[in-house]
Amino acid sequence: MNATAFLNTKTPFEQIRKNFSDLKPLEEKLKYQITVFYQNEMLVKEMNEEDIKDLKFYTEKEHLYFNNNEYMERNLQLLMKAINYLPYFLHRKYFYKKKELLKLMKELEEQHSMAKIS
Repeated sequence: MNATAFLNTKTPFEQIRKNFSDLKPLEEKLKYQITVFYQNEMLVKEMNEEDIKDLKFYTEKEHLYFNNNEYMERNLQLLMKAINYLPYFLHRKYFYKKKELLKLMKELEEQHSMAKIS
């Protein structure tokens, strides 16, 4: 998000081009993470199909965000959607990990209780 803050301010064209160039390595990391997450059925089961389709399109293609001194709005929307979905995916991943841990703790507690009875 910090690397895209320039989108909200008046910025000279050359600086915009440089900012997008600087953003490229971060975008590659984002694409990788988003791809890993949307391939997990548990994490995407509550998402709508259009969002999944957009995320796949975003991660599978190279997108131009600024051309002929103007922003490419649709591509920027895809970028922002991916950025905004990353915390969602992280939250869901940790939720399911905690759920698994609680289930395991319950099973161990039940086994321990059964062992005391025997």
